[in-house]
Amino acid sequence: MSSYLHQQQSLSLLRSRPFAPYRSKSFTPTARDYSDYVQRVLEIVRRPQAAAGLRMGGIIWRILLEVVQDDTDLRDRLEQQASSGPSGEVSIYQEVLQLSPSFAFVDDGLSEEELDIISGVYRVYTDQLNQTADVSWWPKHKHWIKYAGQNVGIWTQWNEKWFCDHLQSIHEGTARPKTSHDWKKALKGHREAKTMGNMVESASKDFIQKYLL
Repeated sequence: MSSYLHQQQSLSLLRSRPFAPYRSKSFTPTARDYSDYVQRVLEIVRRPQAAAGLRMGGIIWRILLEVVQDDTDLRDRLEQQASSGPSGEVSIYQEVLQLSPSFAFVDDGLSEEELDIISGVYRVYTDQLNQTADVSWWPKHKHWIKYAGQNVGIWTQWNEKWFCDHLQSIHEGTARPKTSHDWKKALKGHREAKTMGNMVESASKDFIQKYLL
C-alpha cells in the first residue's frame, strides 16, 4: 500500500463530483450504453486519484486495466502513478490508518460516486416517487469484497476467468446490469477465502504498526 505519514487535516474532497447516470424504470441497456459507460470510466482514469483504483486491487483494479488496454500511453501513465504513491493533491486524500488524534497515514482516494461509475452503476427509478435502485454492469467494490469472498490480496485464475466470461456476455448482449441482490447470488463467494482476506488485512495493519511506525 503506497501511503505516507501526513499531518491530519480536513480530508474533505474538493473536486468536481461525477454522478452515476439516472434511467427510467423501463431502461433496457444496449451496446451503446456499455460504450458510454467505458467513456465515463476513462474520464475518471484521467484524474490523479484514478491511480488509487489500481492500488485497491480486486474488481476495481481489473476494470481499470480493461478500459485502458487499447491506450498504451494512458495505461503506462496510470501504472506509473499507482507505483509512485500519493499524487500530492491533498484535496483527494483519504485516511488509511489513524496513528493519533493529529497524525494518520493517507493516500489518494476515490469517492463512492467514482467507485460506482467504475462499476457501471445506473440509478433506475422505481415505482416509488423519486426513489431509485442501483444496478451495475460490474459488482461494486464493497459487494466484491462482501459477496465474492475474493479479497485475498491477489487476483486469482478464478477471478480472471469469471471476469472474462462476464465481459464476453456483456459484449454478446446476454448480460445485463444487476442489482445488489442479484450480484450476491451471482458471485457465490467462499467463506474460507473471505476469512483469508480478513487475515491478510489484519496482518498488513500489524506489519505497518510494528515495523513502519
